Amino acid sequence: MRTLDETDREILRLLLADARRPFSDIAERVDLSAPAVSDRVDRLREAGVIEGFTLRVDADGLSTGVEALVTLDVAPADAESAYEAMAG
Repeated sequence: MRTLDETDREILRLLLADARRPFSDIAERVDLSAPAVSDRVDRLREAGVIEGFTLRVDADGLSTGVEALVTLDVAPADAESAYEAMAG
């Protein structure tokens, strides 16, 4: 990827502050069109500068807990002990 310019850095700063910020809002702040911002974000993702967008949840604020799907690769002989360890 090319060297990051000041516009790329500003886009990153804005996304770090709010990863859900609309490209149209970012576009106004960096004086580009929304499609141009989208192209830049795509290039930053393809280059690995942006690794992904994550969600942080305060587990204490969830009344039902957190559901997770976990895949384990366990030898058959160890399956029972792995299950017991996961069950707590």
